[in-house]
Amino acid sequence: MRQHSGVHEQVVSELMAVAGVNDYMQQDETARRKALLAAMQQGKNWRPSRAILRYRTGRTAHYAGCCDIHLSFGRSALPNYIISMTKGVSDMLKWR
Repeated sequence: MRQHSGVHEQVVSELMAVAGVNDYMQQDETARRKALLAAMQQGKNWRPSRAILRYRTGRTAHYAGCCDIHLSFGRSALPNYIISMTKGVSDMLKWR
């Protein structure tokens, strides 16, 4: 699977808002890393109901589908995720 980092960032921003981080897009790289690591360490739910997500283009379905594949068939069914045009470490922390 491949996705552009800009789209990836928008979706992660929505997921972070659901997790209680409402200013993710306005944060600098260091703050984003800290917020993402904190969310991961706290075991935040990265797959809320699709109805909760507001992303304008509906691309969250792309990520929900990946989660469905992993839950149904295991990670080996979709082992690779390419984030094109990455700009920082936070781009890579978003997908684990």
